[in-house]
Amino acid sequence: SSACFSLINKKISYFISLVKQTTSKALVMDINFCRRVDSCLGPFLCRSLLFLPAGNERFLKSALNGSADVILLDLEDAISHSEKDRARERVGGAVLQVHEAGRVCAVRVNNGLRLLAKDLEAVVCAELSALIIPKVSSAEYLQLIDEAVTELEHERGIPMGNIRLVAQIETAQ
Repeated sequence: SSACFSLINKKISYFISLVKQTTSKALVMDINFCRRVDSCLGPFLCRSLLFLPAGNERFLKSALNGSADVILLDLEDAISHSEKDRARERVGGAVLQVHEAGRVCAVRVNNGLRLLAKDLEAVVCAELSALIIPKVSSAEYLQLIDEAVTELEHERGIPMGNIRLVAQIETAQ
């Protein structure tokens, strides 16, 4: 058991070092994405994250009435495949609502490249603080996403680096 945890920690440390070498936006075990450009929130105020399915108006309304520091809209596991397009259509408005409520907004995107591309097109905006990238298996994959987000930031007049990437490492491989 102890040897297993040691191996996992070594792999995570190695992966973190690769990520830091390949992308300027990556955050692994870091909460700097909790800052807002207008300095309304700082990292020290990001005590809680509330995950909710993207596109669910009732859940969003409830979340905005709550006190979570970060509202995380999930386009991945919380949304069935048949509902992904509908959720994607609504997520931009939800990001804006979260921002207008003075909260930090992050979106967990899908892993597959085709779904990921659609997700990025739908969510990259100045009001978004972070993208949660699930099932990251390599620094190269994260670099690819970083390049796509940087391109979208440039096209949309968003300051480069405004949207942070949070890598979710879900295996010990």
